[in-house]
Amino acid sequence: PGGHYASILFQSGAETKIQGSGASVAQRVGSLVLLRVSGNVDEKAVLESFSTPSYNERGPIKFLMRVKNDSNTHIRPEGTIVITDLFGKKIDEIPLDGRNVLPGAVRKMTTVWEAKNALGIYTATLISTYGQKKLPMTAAIKFTIIPKMVLILWFVAAIAIIGFILTLIMGRERFIKVLKVMFKG
Repeated sequence: PGGHYASILFQSGAETKIQGSGASVAQRVGSLVLLRVSGNVDEKAVLESFSTPSYNERGPIKFLMRVKNDSNTHIRPEGTIVITDLFGKKIDEIPLDGRNVLPGAVRKMTTVWEAKNALGIYTATLISTYGQKKLPMTAAIKFTIIPKMVLILWFVAAIAIIGFILTLIMGRERFIKVLKVMFKG
């Protein structure tokens, strides 16, 4: 019981020798065969990591998932990545781009979110299952999408607001004196 694997290769024509060297070239086409035999199958996988850059200027956003297969058969994670905003409102749901993970191997999988007009702090929650028993595999990460121009505008606006408040509190003449002292020294 468990997973059994083979590859089938087809070669058309004979190998071609390269003159002046001991090398030869052959054209082959191959296919991988994944076979699962029923019986006492041990399904066990570990989500090694689920990540994306914590700061992004814009989409698309790439989510990277690494799965380690500790079972005796191949697995294929299935599920979705749910994107929610800062207030917990569901923004989008992306189908997981799951791939086969062979026994004893670690597989890196990338799923892309085509974020359009996204601005703010988001949470990506991985909700997936693997194997015939549909065993769960979950994780969550937070990330931010803010264009640099927006950050610059927020900074300039904050400085302007602070300056306005200081002029109201201190008076205009006194505020100008403070600015002159700050920029001369």
